[in-house]
Amino acid sequence: MFNTIDICPDSIKDDPQVQAACYAIDQELKAIYDGIPSISFIPNIATQVSPLLDILSWQFHVDIWQGWGGPLDDATKRQLILESIQWHSKKGTKWAVNRVLSVVFKQGAITEWYEYGGRPYFFRIITEDPIVDPGQQATVIQAVYALKNERSWLDSFIRARQWMQNLWTVSVVTQRLTTKIKMSK
Repeated sequence: MFNTIDICPDSIKDDPQVQAACYAIDQELKAIYDGIPSISFIPNIATQVSPLLDILSWQFHVDIWQGWGGPLDDATKRQLILESIQWHSKKGTKWAVNRVLSVVFKQGAITEWYEYGGRPYFFRIITEDPIVDPGQQATVIQAVYALKNERSWLDSFIRARQWMQNLWTVSVVTQRLTTKIKMSK
């Protein structure tokens, strides 16, 4: 920070009233400069409180956040806010939809129609994460529709589950012999 007295002309620099005025201005500017980091939201997002994160989500139009039924932890909120600018710049691409799904779900992906043999311009979402609240699933679908391209449509939302179990198989081979005998009259 600089001192205001340093930019005063030499003719008035030695005047006590000018020096006092410059000192008062310097104190006010210092108070303003000290307050700047607290209003610089994005560079200091790691230190922002949860209510401010809610306001930032509204400002940056984080599609997945509005209407989310359950609580989101602050780390997820911060990641959603930071990535929302990229999502909106790449709106309409598979990448943007996959990024939203990767933030909300630990494992979630988009499968295009030609990858699973579906109808043209349809896609499906596959995730292994459980969604217990139907409202959360509706919010995810709403966010996907906000980021997808206009020509594509959601075919299905699949929650895949994996479990291990013993499976016993038995193979049976059978033969069948058929003999036709013609009878004469």
